[in-house]
Amino acid sequence: DSINMGGLIGLCSPDGGPCGGGAEAHEDEGRSRGRPSSPNTESKRRLLNDSETSSEAESSIEKGSQSNRKYSIESKINLAERRILCPPIIAKHILSDDKFMEIREKMEQNAIEKYKSDIEHINFQEDCWVIKGKDSISLEEHIDLFDVVIWRVPLIPAFSHFENEQQLYEKLNKQKAITNIEPITEGIWGILSKETFIKTFERNLLTEIDIINDENHCYLEDEEDYESIKSKLKKISVMKKSNEIIIIGQKKCAQHIIKTIRMREIDHPSIMSMYNLRRTSYAWEIKSDDPEAPDPHVITSNYCIISNVPLNATQESIEDILTKYERWTYATIMEQDNEEKDIGDNDSDDENENEKRNKPSLGYQFAKIEFDNPESLQAFVDDLEKNEMNVGYNKVSLKRHATEKRKRKRRRLYAGHMIV
Repeated sequence: DSINMGGLIGLCSPDGGPCGGGAEAHEDEGRSRGRPSSPNTESKRRLLNDSETSSEAESSIEKGSQSNRKYSIESKINLAERRILCPPIIAKHILSDDKFMEIREKMEQNAIEKYKSDIEHINFQEDCWVIKGKDSISLEEHIDLFDVVIWRVPLIPAFSHFENEQQLYEKLNKQKAITNIEPITEGIWGILSKETFIKTFERNLLTEIDIINDENHCYLEDEEDYESIKSKLKKISVMKKSNEIIIIGQKKCAQHIIKTIRMREIDHPSIMSMYNLRRTSYAWEIKSDDPEAPDPHVITSNYCIISNVPLNATQESIEDILTKYERWTYATIMEQDNEEKDIGDNDSDDENENEKRNKPSLGYQFAKIEFDNPESLQAFVDDLEKNEMNVGYNKVSLKRHATEKRKRKRRRLYAGHMIV
């Protein structure tokens, strides 16, 4: 028996075939003859298959991870949110009013429409807003829209009485035109006079609202004559103590409105004289030795009595006809002309009283109207004599007019009360 040296030294395959590609052919041939495959070959095949399967699985897992990561990032972007607290007094009281509820909802809708690339959703809860958008940075840029304040603002009487904010804007604009007012007012929820606020809400609610502290008027620092403006506002501050308005809205817009008001306060005709109050004399001052100086011991009244005043006339109806006349000081309705007396009548007081009670009604009343100078009285009397003045459906007429002097009563002021 010869020894297969090639097989021993490993130059040939174990079955005597050449090394290399022939091994597979012989394996196939061996399988075709029914011989079992080599254990080593099966192991290699299994390892190769397992490796391919593992690579495919890893590739699939990696793709899945990338997909999940992308979805996770997108979810975080869609769920980015910011909570902004609403001042308690606004959330609890102001928003209980339907008008302000509608204003708040309109503000939210406008914010979404104007900044739809950054804000996707706004939800108002009990005491805060929850806003959602693509990312937190974009949401942070629009926080000012939800920085809402409510302030009590002292101001001069000329600007403190109005029915609605439109009337206030008209007053401000009449004195000096307001340019580009829409950006200033679009964030204002409402401006109310003190009277209107009390009618709409409880009076006690006023005490819970902060009074704006703007003594330094920092929002006016960009004005060229800032120091002069500040000095003028300080001089007229005494006129503002009992006059207030209430501003509700975005903080920036509220500051713009207050700045506009302050700039018009310093130029308003009603307070111009206060700037030089200490350096000027009083034009109305009359010295005691002046021939036209009034007698300090008596009160001079220029009055007239009118008749045919309707029985259902009121004090307001008399004052209505006086609105176009200057310098009237007093008006009152009388059942009869008490000043018309019979000088020669010496009857006792009891008899006069009985006569007064038994006297039948005339079907009309009288009125006494006083003026503080003869010229004003004469202008009123001239119109009466033309027979063109009515109170209600009655045409009133002049009964008489005169000037009277009444002794001035001495009074004392004690503990804030006038004592006769």
